[in-house]
Amino acid sequence: MHHHDGTAAGLAVTATRPASGLAVVRVRGEIDRDTEPQFTHCLQTLLDAATEVVVVDLAEVTFPAARGVDAVVEGVTRAGSRDVALRLVGRRSDAVVRAFSAAGALDLLDPASDADDVLRTLLPPRGEDGGS
Repeated sequence: MHHHDGTAAGLAVTATRPASGLAVVRVRGEIDRDTEPQFTHCLQTLLDAATEVVVVDLAEVTFPAARGVDAVVEGVTRAGSRDVALRLVGRRSDAVVRAFSAAGALDLLDPASDADDVLRTLLPPRGEDGGS
């Protein structure tokens, strides 16, 4: 069975599809020169698939090198050109916030600090009949 769980040294990328048109990428570890190609490949694969929203959870990234931030920014650009909404979640990680600040890309990070919060707004509520 072909699965997108790439594990390079120091990086784990897990992609799930909780609903049609929605993909979640959870990234753990370091995105640097060695691991960035794998991260980019996983993201590209999802963007090329029929996906409307991709949530990228960076909260457990311990070391996003400048190269890693570049890769994420490129992903956002690519998503935009495909009409895919890319939601970057990572404000819980000080390392991510620092790296994105340094790159002038802090406004790309979703205000939500937790991917599950983002997913709750995207997924239809289960077992509730129309109460808001």
